Amino acid sequence: MADALKRGPSRHDLQKKPIRGYSPVSRQAIREEAEAAALAVVDAELEARRRKSDELRRLRLAQAQAAE
Repeated sequence: MADALKRGPSRHDLQKKPIRGYSPVSRQAIREEAEAAALAVVDAELEARRRKSDELRRLRLAQAQAAE
């Protein structure tokens, strides 16, 4: 059992699990909605990093100009 935990998930565990009780079209819509939500989170994180990078760039430029 401990060996299985060390190895991580099996190929079977990584396959898409069926969403029981929904039609195939509904299942696809649920998966697409979940994927869109995940992409929105990633986009928000990238935007926050970009803003932080831009702010640091402005601060460095201001420091360089003040040093002159």
